[in-house]
Amino acid sequence: MFALGVALVASLSCKRSAVAPATSDAGAAASVADSGLLNTSLDGGSSPIAEIDRERVASALNPDSLPYYDGPTGVVEGYVHVAGDLPPSVSVPSTACAQAKSMWGTGFRQRTGPRDARALADAVVAVTGYRGFAIREAHSAKDLVIEGCTFSTRTLTLTLGQTIEVRNTSKDFWTPVLEPGPTVFLRMAVPGGEAIKLTPQRPGRYRIYDRDRTYAVVDVYTLLQPLHSVSGDDGHYRIEGVPAGLKLKVSTTHPAFDAMAEHEIMVEAGKSTRIDLSLKHTLRK
Repeated sequence: MFALGVALVASLSCKRSAVAPATSDAGAAASVADSGLLNTSLDGGSSPIAEIDRERVASALNPDSLPYYDGPTGVVEGYVHVAGDLPPSVSVPSTACAQAKSMWGTGFRQRTGPRDARALADAVVAVTGYRGFAIREAHSAKDLVIEGCTFSTRTLTLTLGQTIEVRNTSKDFWTPVLEPGPTVFLRMAVPGGEAIKLTPQRPGRYRIYDRDRTYAVVDVYTLLQPLHSVSGDDGHYRIEGVPAGLKLKVSTTHPAFDAMAEHEIMVEAGKSTRIDLSLKHTLRK
């Protein structure tokens, strides 16, 4: 699955002023690797605390010092669906709670809706295709909540420079680990305590898991542009701050299987544009 993450970062990240989906996985990965911005091996690098070289981040996000967009914006939202084969079963320890088995007991999470449409949770969605300007990330951090006996999602997207704040609302102690990254600095997520802060140092694919619950895995994608989201339990996604009046692309993929879909869009200022996307899952034989 790490190769898929490399290709996804390549296709949804910004290299200089051009932001466009890659034409092929191999070419995309090679292109971004050659730029020096993506570490494609598992010795990637992360910080157990919220420290990162802000000058290096600014250079990676906007290498040509382009002007930042300050024009009208709109919203892109919709639903991600899945077609094709059903998700395979995944073994979860018998000691895990029912909520955890529901979260991680299948290869991906889906929900059957009206007309048998299968809503796909945990899919990565991003808007790309703008040129000549950069877009600022509006938020410094993303929340990841420990609820009951699970993490709140199986997928998390970040813009390089953002921090993951892991908040524990459960009654148990957790020890979240960000991988790749230093494993000698283990921090305890205390019930009701302060958030643990984890900061990926490079663009690429990571994962978060709990040291005592290794089945509880969250796929983390650190991208080089801020217009991204993850579909919720009902398949819904929402991306705000999309430049209006430009021909752009909205793309989606999923950590659990190799598929991608995209659609051309043009949003109106102050309005929401609905785009539904569908991925096809095919079991490997």
